[in-house]
Amino acid sequence: MRTYPIYLWPRGTLASRLSSDTLFGAVCWAIRILGLADVGKWLETFNAQPAFAFSAPFPVVRTGTDTSPVRFYPRPFLPPLSAGQVNTLLVEECQRYPRADEISARMHVTARAKHLKHKAYLSEALFTEVVNGNLDTMALYRRYTDVGTAAVDIETIGSALLSYPERQQLQTTGVLSGFVREDDVQHNQVDRVTGATVAGALFFEHETYFRPRCGLWCVLRTDADTLQQRIAPALRYLADTGLGANRTTGKGHFDIVVGDPFTLPISASANSFISLSHYLPRVGEWPCNGEPLHYDLHILWPKRESKFVIAVPGERTPPVRKRRLRMFAPGSVFPLAEQREVYGQLVQAVPPSAGYHTVWQSGLTIPVFARVEVQHE
Repeated sequence: MRTYPIYLWPRGTLASRLSSDTLFGAVCWAIRILGLADVGKWLETFNAQPAFAFSAPFPVVRTGTDTSPVRFYPRPFLPPLSAGQVNTLLVEECQRYPRADEISARMHVTARAKHLKHKAYLSEALFTEVVNGNLDTMALYRRYTDVGTAAVDIETIGSALLSYPERQQLQTTGVLSGFVREDDVQHNQVDRVTGATVAGALFFEHETYFRPRCGLWCVLRTDADTLQQRIAPALRYLADTGLGANRTTGKGHFDIVVGDPFTLPISASANSFISLSHYLPRVGEWPCNGEPLHYDLHILWPKRESKFVIAVPGERTPPVRKRRLRMFAPGSVFPLAEQREVYGQLVQAVPPSAGYHTVWQSGLTIPVFARVEVQHE
């Protein structure tokens, strides 16, 4: 299997959040609509041998003069600062500001650590350092600065962190803006009989506005034939029809570009893998009592594709949602037992008895093999 970058350059706003399983499902529906495969039978073979997998979408920013954009990855769930490391940072803080008392210095260290903890993404350069074991939570704290001046400095852009050289690629002076702006947009409810708005019937929808030169990108892992014969036509179809909610009103439309094959960062002495997608592991994929193990869990309650929902026997209206699922979040770190191109499995989110055909939810993930040190205190 090869690894491809997929770029989604926005042509408007986005009315819902996209994830790895959203992209997987949208491509499968597009393949079915275009008649490129019997998707139901094809998906039944995925747990034995996955034909393709997507990562979650991450931010990407076009550079001013360079043709290669600055890409971002999920921030791995690294071990937090230990009590000893906090005390070390406290001593350094008091040395840097001799007039500061211990309480104010401790509050500053804690507030700064919490601020960094809420950054969701790392640039490709910083992510590569983490993968190689050269950047942990302590080093991240020490190298972070509001305005960088040296190559080792780390700055912020919205909800992400990036290196000083990458920051120079995007903007040489001033403060970097974030990737997106999010707002709640007011709408009026329409009476479908009269065609008029209903007095006082207002509702709000959350929309994401992309800043100039910003977009999304994801990782696709598949073979060249599957990409050419099935996935590429499906992506062209999705570029015309959109992704996510409110597609018929112009939301979620992108120019979708498939990049040349590339290699993900990898450590020569890997002891773990970092998940790039929503991940539902198979039994025995990694030792549950092994280390390192740092993760977050997402509880998903995904909606069914509204175009193809069928009412089940005994019900007048078709169901809106699939069953609830619990999956590991992108950026989760797991102990390494065996290197594979794709981990995880598909799960039945809607059995045939509840919709006349099986609806699958992707728990497949693309791994990044990394070196994460285990802390013992």
